[in-house]
Amino acid sequence: MSAAYPPTTPRRHRATGVAARRTQLPDASRHHWWLALPIVAPLMTPLFNRVDPRAFGIPFFYWSQLGLAALSTLVISAVHLARRRR
Repeated sequence: MSAAYPPTTPRRHRATGVAARRTQLPDASRHHWWLALPIVAPLMTPLFNRVDPRAFGIPFFYWSQLGLAALSTLVISAVHLARRRR
């Protein structure tokens, strides 16, 4: 055990400032609220639980699921890029 740290204090990387960065909330960004959209949208099945309209012979339910997957990809990418710029 190092004499530089008292036994009651947890060890922290003081030279790199890691402890100071850990005390901040990493996901305290308003951009992260957009991530609720890919979670909540597929759970609202009564909105898209139907056959018509068909696209290229594919029932609405299936191509709406594919659209939700594309929407999720776009939202997650946008949040990632917005967070990365900060």
